Amino acid sequence: MNFDHPDSLDTQRLISDLDELRAGQPTGLPRYDFAHHRREAEDELVSPTPVIVVEGILVFVSEALRNRMDHRVFVNAPEEVRLERRVARDKSTRGRTENEVRERFAQSVRPMHSAFVEPSRRFADQIVDGTESLECSVQAVWETLPVK
Repeated sequence: MNFDHPDSLDTQRLISDLDELRAGQPTGLPRYDFAHHRREAEDELVSPTPVIVVEGILVFVSEALRNRMDHRVFVNAPEEVRLERRVARDKSTRGRTENEVRERFAQSVRPMHSAFVEPSRRFADQIVDGTESLECSVQAVWETLPVK
């Protein structure tokens, strides 16, 4: 299964959960075990807040999901940076070897980025530099939000 393709995601569930939060209702968000490629048995109960952050590299692919977002931010980073971050993450949290990560990147991540992620940047209200510090990116986004 190609986990970097939008069809691998339960986008309808995400939309439903987001609708509940936007309506002021708590919801149970699924937790995922990336090492074993499956959902965990119990959801994580999340309460609504004034600001809801929906994060993910494929969140702009679905028009229905995009339409529920008040402000869309695309984090732009060069391929080399994305690859090195993925290697570090997958080695430390997903039990993969560097070689496995690099092979998966070449076979599925890079092609899916080209097919879905990069084209979806046109739906962003704001693009931030993914090589800047997290603090700089958050500040840049915060300054553009209509409600604080």
